[in-house]
Amino acid sequence: MIAYHLSRHHFNYAVLMQDHLSTFFYSLIALMFMSFYYIKDEFARIGIFVMVIGTGIYIRRIDWIGLPCIMLLATFIYYGQNAVTRSIRGIAFLLGIIAGIYCLLYPIPGITNWHIVKSFSFSHNAAPFSMNLSIQAFLVGLFFLWFSSSSLMNEGAWKPVLKLSLLPLCLCVPVVMGGALYFQYVGIDIKPTNFFFLWAFHNLLFVCLAEEAIFRGMIQHFLMLQFQNVSGGKWLALILASALFGLFHFQGGWLHILLAGIFGLFIGYAYIRTKKIEASIFVHFTVNSIHFLAFSYPALRMAT
Repeated sequence: MIAYHLSRHHFNYAVLMQDHLSTFFYSLIALMFMSFYYIKDEFARIGIFVMVIGTGIYIRRIDWIGLPCIMLLATFIYYGQNAVTRSIRGIAFLLGIIAGIYCLLYPIPGITNWHIVKSFSFSHNAAPFSMNLSIQAFLVGLFFLWFSSSSLMNEGAWKPVLKLSLLPLCLCVPVVMGGALYFQYVGIDIKPTNFFFLWAFHNLLFVCLAEEAIFRGMIQHFLMLQFQNVSGGKWLALILASALFGLFHFQGGWLHILLAGIFGLFIGYAYIRTKKIEASIFVHFTVNSIHFLAFSYPALRMAT
């Protein structure tokens, strides 16, 4: 189901119930994500995961052909984080990155995602915006959080992590959004819209979660380990991971690549300060929210 009616200031959430099974399924996805922070027992987590995937199969958001793809993704990420043998861990880690990036960019067989909005412009001079609730992108982030020691889902306290994230966040907003204004990539555009809540659900679980799992939790963390005996190695890892993060946004053009690369420096700095992926997710999501609420979203039409 594509392109529910959306206006600049109002979105009728009741229309989501036109597809009540999908609304129920994606609500289960959100509940599963939150529950994993409180439920530490692995058998309980597996049970919840099987129930949610089973629901996806029942409502035909996930077909049987999609199950091997999901299990392969889980296998790559798990063994890329936890394999005892270094060679197996390295191969699985590389395959996990490749599979994860593919899942963010392209559909995979057997999964039918929910297209909520297609080519809508929030203002007359804004580029069109589309929203796709990508199940496979969510699973990339979930599997990483589930299997990695870099996640608060498995260990650590929230308060010090969020506290250490404030400096990168406060530095990031004026630099990145100021740079976007300077280069006329965005303009000031205050949007008091209730659509923000659905946008936030999408951006947190289906964008920030997956991107941070790959570019900070996997790539930057790996590079930091490789350069740990090199003077300034963690900063070199930060620069390389941020450059790759910028290149990942190639579809937005060279200016988007540049701004995303700079953005990645601040997100990666939050990860360096905390060693927890939730810090980079917090900075990423907060800056994206400011962008959505106060600036042209996703960009000025002429910039793209």
